[in-house]
Amino acid sequence: MKTVNFSLSLLLCFLIVGCGEGPLPGVIWDIAPFEITICAVDESGNDLLDPDAPNTLANCDITAVYDGQAYKLDEMVQTKAYMACFKGLYSAVTPDGLHCIRLGEFNGDDIFENSTIVIDWGNGRDCDTIVFNHDFWWKNHKPHQSTHVSLNGSEFVESEYVSVVMPVMVWDFVPVDIEVMVQDAEGNDLLNPEIPGNLSDNDITAVFEGNTYELDVDAATKAILVTFHGLLTDQYDSGIYAGRYYLKFGEFARDENYTKEFVLDWGDGSKRDTVTFTQSCVWQGNMPDTATEISLNGSEPVDGCTVTIVKEAEQE
Repeated sequence: MKTVNFSLSLLLCFLIVGCGEGPLPGVIWDIAPFEITICAVDESGNDLLDPDAPNTLANCDITAVYDGQAYKLDEMVQTKAYMACFKGLYSAVTPDGLHCIRLGEFNGDDIFENSTIVIDWGNGRDCDTIVFNHDFWWKNHKPHQSTHVSLNGSEFVESEYVSVVMPVMVWDFVPVDIEVMVQDAEGNDLLNPEIPGNLSDNDITAVFEGNTYELDVDAATKAILVTFHGLLTDQYDSGIYAGRYYLKFGEFARDENYTKEFVLDWGDGSKRDTVTFTQSCVWQGNMPDTATEISLNGSEPVDGCTVTIVKEAEQE
């Protein structure tokens, strides 16, 4: 009789366990991890993470901020802080051939509520914010999980996949003017008509690429993509040089790479001055990095598009 009672008790234990949720006794489930997958396309559907695409983002410094930590693209983390292998942010290709970036892996049997990922595309545009929720539950002794994502405050959808549509970026480059200030040894502005001994009445010219440009005769040509005016007089209206006169020679394109020079003839028989300038435009992904260097009479180039010429007093 004792044997029957023991068997009945054991049977009841199995029945109680079997009626609850969770895995059946002796069954071990390998729960698949999940990742958040992000694709980026333009308004025409072009894959902006394809390294061979025009305006690709593949060369930008893309980062994802998650849980207070910044992850750079393709810097593998390889940590077991999660039971799944958390790799950080890395490049991948979807089954249908679309290039993407992925953040993960995350434990599939964990619960995530309003977890936030901020994607910085490294090209100067606004960041994109992805919020995801992940649920995990047991039903009929089998594991179930689902992931819902939201992009920039949109409605949540059941997916691990986010597609970011980026507007086509059209860059409007500010043209370059080469600015020349002229002063004497005491720092007096020799282009100011009110300064004794000024040069404003001289027949000042600039020789550039075989052409001579007279002062304040607007050339107004589109031979260069920007409007090329030639040599003009102007006056600073703000900043440390407010009120000071200067010569302005240009305009020149900012989104090209070139080295050019022009020669200033002061119209008084004094030594001519040669201004050499180099313009560079380097694209980091689809973000331009432009710079101008300028040199006077063969001196070491300096950053900027402004040069100051000191006119020495004529020897008696």
